[in-house]
Amino acid sequence: MKRYITCMILFLGGFSSCEKWLDIQPSDRLTDKQLFNSREGFLKALNGVYVELVDRSIYGRYLTSDGLDRMAQLYRGSGNRYNNFRNFNYSNNDLKLPFERAWNKLYSLIANCNMIIEHAGDANPNLQGVWFGIVKGEALALRAFFHLDLLRLYGPHGPYSENGARISIPYTTGSDRKTTPLLSAEEVLTLIISDLKEAIELLKIDPIISSGVMNEDDPIGGNELRYRQYRLNQFAARALLARAYLWGGKTNEAYATATNLLNEVKANNIFPWITSTAVNDGSNPDRIFSSEVMFAVYDQSRNVGIFSAMFEVNLPNDDFVSLGTPNTTTLYAGRIAELYPDQNDWRFTRGWASNTMVSGTARFIYQKYRETNDPSSAAARRFRYMIPLMRITEVYLIAAESASNLEESKGYLEEIWRNRNFNLGRPTITDISELARAIEWESRRELLAEGQMFYFYKRRATNLIPNGDNTGVSTTYITMNLNNYVVPLPDSETQFREDINK
Repeated sequence: MKRYITCMILFLGGFSSCEKWLDIQPSDRLTDKQLFNSREGFLKALNGVYVELVDRSIYGRYLTSDGLDRMAQLYRGSGNRYNNFRNFNYSNNDLKLPFERAWNKLYSLIANCNMIIEHAGDANPNLQGVWFGIVKGEALALRAFFHLDLLRLYGPHGPYSENGARISIPYTTGSDRKTTPLLSAEEVLTLIISDLKEAIELLKIDPIISSGVMNEDDPIGGNELRYRQYRLNQFAARALLARAYLWGGKTNEAYATATNLLNEVKANNIFPWITSTAVNDGSNPDRIFSSEVMFAVYDQSRNVGIFSAMFEVNLPNDDFVSLGTPNTTTLYAGRIAELYPDQNDWRFTRGWASNTMVSGTARFIYQKYRETNDPSSAAARRFRYMIPLMRITEVYLIAAESASNLEESKGYLEEIWRNRNFNLGRPTITDISELARAIEWESRRELLAEGQMFYFYKRRATNLIPNGDNTGVSTTYITMNLNNYVVPLPDSETQFREDINK
């Protein structure tokens, strides 16, 4: 039977901007022979995967700012949709349908990655020079990235020393979309790590290593090897490997991977700390801290798809989310003050604002994904469409958690704090329990609206989570049913399977 791949056809020559690099032309269905008979065909297929990351069912919203962060109890909100996420009502369509779509979308993207990998083979005459390593390396890294998120969603909670043998998800390596067996969580993790190691080796020719992210047009040629923050580049693949190791409780491997990566990027000034000038730019404050982002979605509709859908001041109660305490006109109060002990912290000063609704009521809004004041400027173009999927501070947090020396762990946190203008009210860290709490709250500050905290709590099998609906200055907690960390497999996946543990 003839196989087809659906991809978004992208113009691959004479780019004049990142927008054109990701400019979507009409969809087309191409046979394998048509698509993979040239380097350009491979790049079209690979670009098609990246373009689809903006889908709202996955990284364009639900697996970043929306559903998962609601489930991590990060926001205050109201309305049925909010409460169904907050209360883990997996049988309700508010959760059931988004997670069904996410499952189907991710496995569809995996199938497209697999087709690229199959056609690349061990060598391919259409992929000369750096192109074989770039194309196959990125496709393998993306396959691992998608499977790790599927495992983190639908697989068992930690620790893996106890739950690694539990059946979780399929690891799909073929493009024919046939049903493949459900594997244990440990088996899936082993395959993820294997794919990442191969990808990292192939991506040793990645131009990011010698030239940095290059988030600007090439003045003399095409942009196919530029804009590396929007690709799963070699450094991002290494960060992903550290994430995978930590997920599986392999702390020694996580530590070695994270610290080696930090040493290299610091020595070469890649993913440098955001500057005060960039953060405090009056027209275009960089609320994303974009220089530190290792891998990101490029979403030209980010303002509409995320900010206007969740954080815009005039949204109805069913949709609007915040941390703001009601019945007060003071922004720095309650939950917001608790999250940011130093009100000079850039994540507070640029992350939050008090806006007034058309009704005259004040609301506290989160601004990470808000449109810039001067979107046409060169500064704004670097970050106005960016949705972070991996950032260098996560690598610092992995190193802090996996280090065996308490002083070393504190040093990684202190480096983040110095570069966030967080100087007052820093947590005291004199033992392991205080370190664990400091890492938790630093993760909440750093990764808010990026979809990582639900996974953080799941990995740790956290029994008590700060209550998102708490309105006071002192935190209250919800008691977590550990079964709620495991998103049920979709009905479309289970109804025809015979290998489900019932």
